[in-house]
Amino acid sequence: MKVLCSIRGLFLILKSFFDIPQFCNPKFFCNSLTKMMQLCMLVNYRYGIKYKYLTWCIVEIKIIVKKTETIMNTEQFKEEMEKRTYIKVNSEMHLHMHEMAQRARRITVEMNGEYKTADEIRKLFSELIGRDVDEGFALFPPFNADYGQNIKIGKNVFINSGCCFQDQGGIDIGDNVLIGQQVVIATINHDFEPEKRGNMFPASVKIGNSVWIGAHATICPGVHIGDNSIVGAGAVVTKDVPANTAVAGVPAKIIK
Repeated sequence: MKVLCSIRGLFLILKSFFDIPQFCNPKFFCNSLTKMMQLCMLVNYRYGIKYKYLTWCIVEIKIIVKKTETIMNTEQFKEEMEKRTYIKVNSEMHLHMHEMAQRARRITVEMNGEYKTADEIRKLFSELIGRDVDEGFALFPPFNADYGQNIKIGKNVFINSGCCFQDQGGIDIGDNVLIGQQVVIATINHDFEPEKRGNMFPASVKIGNSVWIGAHATICPGVHIGDNSIVGAGAVVTKDVPANTAVAGVPAKIIK
């Protein structure tokens, strides 16, 4: 019985890891656990552990393996976003978005919760987006991201406080970009049909080099902002912004 409790206890501890979205390659561990259970079959003959308990463990592992086979990973999701694949409610992509949102929340809460040095913020932001930012990167918290791992940041980028990045569809920011307080960058539109309102259309946002985005501006899905351009404070940008221009207003229009 002690051996049985140890086996079940170990299994339940390892099984709990699969509820963590960022856990690496759960299918690998499931297969490893299956092999462990097969070895435990030998223990059955020596210690008299009832076969039904070992069968229970193996069945549970197979359920987890089947579940992990249907889980979309980050790279697969990004590929679908590049193709602007339509996202249906409760689809594999939709569930993946929710899982990654929990990861993003965990990191941003740590970033926003108490004072952090510039180096600590760079480290946390690099963890959030899944790639290192350069030493010229600076951010004033609080900052929020819906997904986190579909953000690309160039060199010498500054993000002021209160910004929100809805980055599932992809956000690509060039070098020497300044982003003012409480700027919103959105990459998802919902379906116009009321009965399909929960479904989504992704579209990436691209911001060129040396762009300045004023406070409280909103950049809508699919917008491309050209190099050296300025987006006025409070602007709602619904269309592409040509290089070397300034836009302002709701909706934003070229003013220079």
